Amino acid sequence: MNDEERRPQTFSIARRFGASLNLIITLAAVLAIVGMVNYLGMRRFVRMNWTRTADTELSQRTRHVLASLTNNVRIITYYNSDDGLFPRVRAMLKEYENAGGGKIRVQHIDYLRDPAAANRAKLEFKLGQISNKDLVLFEANGKQKVVNATELSDYDTSALIAGKSEEVHRTHFKGEVLFTSAIYGVASQRSPKAYFLIGHGEHNPGDETQQEGYSKFALILQNENNFELALLDLTALKEVPADCSLLIIAGPIQTIAPEQVDRIQQYLDQGGRLLVAFNYQQVAGFRRASGLEKLLATWGVEVGQNVVLDPENAASETGVDPKPVVPGSHPIVNSLGKARVHFFWPRSIRMVRNSAGRREEAKVEELLFTGPKTVVNTEFDRGRILNPTPASPQSLAVAVEKSVPGLERGSTRIVALGDSTFWANTLIESDANREFAASTVNWLVQQGLLLGEIPRQQIRTYKLTITNVEMRNSRWLLLAGMPGAVMLIGVFVWMRRRK
Repeated sequence: MNDEERRPQTFSIARRFGASLNLIITLAAVLAIVGMVNYLGMRRFVRMNWTRTADTELSQRTRHVLASLTNNVRIITYYNSDDGLFPRVRAMLKEYENAGGGKIRVQHIDYLRDPAAANRAKLEFKLGQISNKDLVLFEANGKQKVVNATELSDYDTSALIAGKSEEVHRTHFKGEVLFTSAIYGVASQRSPKAYFLIGHGEHNPGDETQQEGYSKFALILQNENNFELALLDLTALKEVPADCSLLIIAGPIQTIAPEQVDRIQQYLDQGGRLLVAFNYQQVAGFRRASGLEKLLATWGVEVGQNVVLDPENAASETGVDPKPVVPGSHPIVNSLGKARVHFFWPRSIRMVRNSAGRREEAKVEELLFTGPKTVVNTEFDRGRILNPTPASPQSLAVAVEKSVPGLERGSTRIVALGDSTFWANTLIESDANREFAASTVNWLVQQGLLLGEIPRQQIRTYKLTITNVEMRNSRWLLLAGMPGAVMLIGVFVWMRRRK
């Protein structure tokens, strides 16, 4: 073997340089691809919820509100992180932050573990009272809104009331409804103001009684629709205030004076918004008109002097508490999906069939209809029904809209309802009554972004019941059985290796 054959083979300098350059280029290409994938992933990512319950998945209505944001919204949780509801609050706000396109910033403050940050938040949001804790704080454009932990859940108190238990269980989480409304409220440039007409036996927003009080309805207007509320006495004022975004006349029992009706008419002619609800007491008990029937007739609405029953589609066999089965095609009822409204002794409210005397260009749409086996009652004796008459399906609510060129509001809008008690404290949480209330007022004041259903998320409670013997066996299994099995396997492996 000669010297040339014994010399080890090596790459030439050119080949080594080429291999090194190829390696560098390959590494650079891999790094570039990884960088581009991460860049696209940060800005064009898709989040998918694979959980069975989808408890934190945001509704389409919330996503529309977040997409409309032009300013940053700051959210602070002022919470004890050991609270049982806090993980759900934190998880949902994380979804808001991810879907907010950089406009939502969330900060968590545990007032027990971080007193310095808690004091700064208390000063900024003026949380002076000791009871002000477990809150979610929203701030944007110098406007602030506070959501209390007690508002975030629906509770089941049936066992407590029945004396069977001292426990009160959470049934539903309302975080998305309240958080979305709060974000819209602080980010919006306006805060609509609703006036409740008083002086004629109407439901009062400050009344907390169950049968007649409207305090829960008032809270919905404030917390979910961002309204400022005020009372209106037209005996003392000569016109509806100019800052009135919505006039609410809820179940008047006494007759409204003609001069007050004229002031309401003047308000509507100027592009006003009216929500009026009638009740059965006017026809079954007091037998007097409210004074609004003629006014509404000029807008194409006929108020029935009757009570409508639908035994086939009602909560009880009597049919006095019908649940309309056929919705119209209006945006107010479209947002309810398949949910149903629960009325109590409603009157028919329908479109006027005869156009004589009706205002031109007023568009009237019927919203909710009873079933084919409807019964109408027009005769009463001390509140008792006499001579019920079978009738065709009846409309129980209508919406009216008429464009008013040249005015800031742009159009007159009216919603007339055949029942006022279904929004009282007793029934407002029944079926879709609450959602129907929010949807109605949002349409009236043209808060279109808030039109749409945000379902309340069910809170599931799991309870494990085992006997003392099962508990003892489980304890031995966890404390001795599982560690002992690992040790036994270790000894077996050690013995095998020795051999």
